[in-house]
Amino acid sequence: MNYLYAINFAPGFEELVVGLLKKAGVKIELNEEGFALVEFSKRVTSPELGFAKSIIEVFSQSDDIPGLNLSLPNSFVAPEGYRFSIRSFEGNRPSKLDGETRVEVIREVSLKTKLKYSAFEPDVDFIISKRKSGLCFFGMKLPVNKVKSEKGELHADVVSLLCELGNIKKGSKVLDAFAGHGGVSNTFLSNFEPISVVLVEKDSRLVNNLKPRFKSDKRARVAASDVVNYLKSTEGNFDLIVADPPWGEFEDYVGDLGKLYAEFLRVAKARVEPGGKIVMLSSKKEELEAAALASGMIVEARLNVLISGKKVLVLKLSTN
Repeated sequence: MNYLYAINFAPGFEELVVGLLKKAGVKIELNEEGFALVEFSKRVTSPELGFAKSIIEVFSQSDDIPGLNLSLPNSFVAPEGYRFSIRSFEGNRPSKLDGETRVEVIREVSLKTKLKYSAFEPDVDFIISKRKSGLCFFGMKLPVNKVKSEKGELHADVVSLLCELGNIKKGSKVLDAFAGHGGVSNTFLSNFEPISVVLVEKDSRLVNNLKPRFKSDKRARVAASDVVNYLKSTEGNFDLIVADPPWGEFEDYVGDLGKLYAEFLRVAKARVEPGGKIVMLSSKKEELEAAALASGMIVEARLNVLISGKKVLVLKLSTN
């Protein structure tokens, strides 16, 4: 028996996601911007698809909503007393089912699952979705444990994609430049087994939050410093440097972004191990492109992505 999953991810990472899924040996039935419908030979868990914003186990698909089969797999079992809700989407946006269809869906799911319906704080979400392509599907949303992000912090699913883009391997030495609240490093340490992660942050308030957060992990070290000065003064190289400098509404705290990007890449270039990578992103595309060109590094990948509603350029750079 095969299992079908609908996954949503940050738009612009399609080529990377397709490559990851093919490497995992799964069948990809459909691919849209920020969306893929994939088939596995076994049930998957959320950590196996860490790059996904949401994961839905698909029970039925059709060309229209009335054509969906609401009979659930016999293997679906929920604890007694669980409640369910019905969520409807068109593309990635919430939508409404017409009253008759909604009543029919609730009745059918209640009958098949023996669960009680509740619109408030349900234990299980069943999803009816109509994609831009016209495909409709019915399924169950899997729980995706995402650490709550601070304002301006990258979400764990985006960080997972950046790690995959940088080819991070088990035992890698990683630098988290512009560490901020530590979301990037938290994903490194939780999912990618680096041997060490250095978090560099110059804001004393943020540093005071980072130190207790990462104190218990011997692989992590917090450096209170401007990242350019840190790279100039410290010893040792890195297999992967991820740079998420302030951009968007936070760029006013920096000043001349073009100068910052150029200075950072100039010194970071000398601190990358042979075969290592720098992954950097910003909504200031022209400034980032100019800094990358001035650094003399090779642009191995250039992705135009959508993060938190903003158009962002992601570059993967190497010295090779």
